[in-house]
Amino acid sequence: DQSGAYTSDAYVGFLDVDGTWSSQHGWGGDSHFDSANSVAPSPTGDYWYIGGTFASTVEFPGGVTLTSRSGSVDVWVMQIADAGVQWVTQGGGTGVDTLRNIVVDSSDALYAVGEFDGVLASYGNDRLTANSGGTDVWAGKIAVDGSWTWAKKGGGASDDMGFSLALSNDESILYTTGLIAGQTTFENTANTLMGNTSGASDAFVAESNTSTGEWQGLYLAGGPSGGDRGWAIDVDAADVVHTAGRFKG
Repeated sequence: DQSGAYTSDAYVGFLDVDGTWSSQHGWGGDSHFDSANSVAPSPTGDYWYIGGTFASTVEFPGGVTLTSRSGSVDVWVMQIADAGVQWVTQGGGTGVDTLRNIVVDSSDALYAVGEFDGVLASYGNDRLTANSGGTDVWAGKIAVDGSWTWAKKGGGASDDMGFSLALSNDESILYTTGLIAGQTTFENTANTLMGNTSGASDAFVAESNTSTGEWQGLYLAGGPSGGDRGWAIDVDAADVVHTAGRFKG
């Protein structure tokens, strides 16, 4: 597999326990936005999940061809079993949509996070519109059959980004971390959560209900300088949430 001189392609590789590559596959189109950004095994051991971004028209392994909306950058998620690619699904709108991290629960449902801009970004039946002036955070759930269960957003007038995800031990809560800038809203069907950063940007942790996607809590950390953000998040056996990132000032 080989990408073009002025493009980038996605790849997936399988490394055996003895350090040898059992297989490698590459795919992409004619843009430099095609990439695989995150990979996660299913707890059941039945599948692997891979997610990333693509632009224009791309033929994925297994013969699935997807086209992004209006030639923009969309996100994709793939399920792979021993028999090969089971499905590939996409999400996004007319702007630049990014997928940064995925996690999988014990029922083989997948959760993804990233950021998007533009209007009416489609994640299954949910349509998300970013606030004017920058990107917003998105988080979504995909069922084992590849259908989108829900998608939610959070953000304001500046660039807001989602970087990492983790599940509570009983898998009822999804924790999201990243950065938000200025006054932001995390939109629910009913009550909306609001946050306002101390400086140009703060790290955030948001809680959401894994069944509905409704945001349940929003917590900020940062100072008067810009650049504060949460890069990674995880949950220990006592359901204590651990985050890591960077700060300035």
